[in-house]
Amino acid sequence: MWILSKRGNEVYNLDEITNLYIADAGEYRNAAVRASFSHKPKDLTLGEYPSYEMAREAIKLICLLISSRPEVIEMPTDERVEISMRDRDTKARSATGKKTVRRGGS
Repeated sequence: MWILSKRGNEVYNLDEITNLYIADAGEYRNAAVRASFSHKPKDLTLGEYPSYEMAREAIKLICLLISSRPEVIEMPTDERVEISMRDRDTKARSATGKKTVRRGGS
């Protein structure tokens, strides 16, 4: 199985990745999803995101995609991550947009 970088210019073998993690991306972006490899001393950046929360959501999306076992996985775009975060937030609300009321009882 393969993973395509967010820029679309590099492809990596998922079988050789030992770890995915979030790191500081530097001057222009706030967070980067990076990968450690079993045979390379240097970690590589798979994608950069505007915030730590977006990078975290990107890793969650990658995990979901890995479980479906496609041949190639693409790093999520900023727009895809924002949609995923928005969908997660709207599921916790009622149709009117208000927070749901949870009533205990027997």
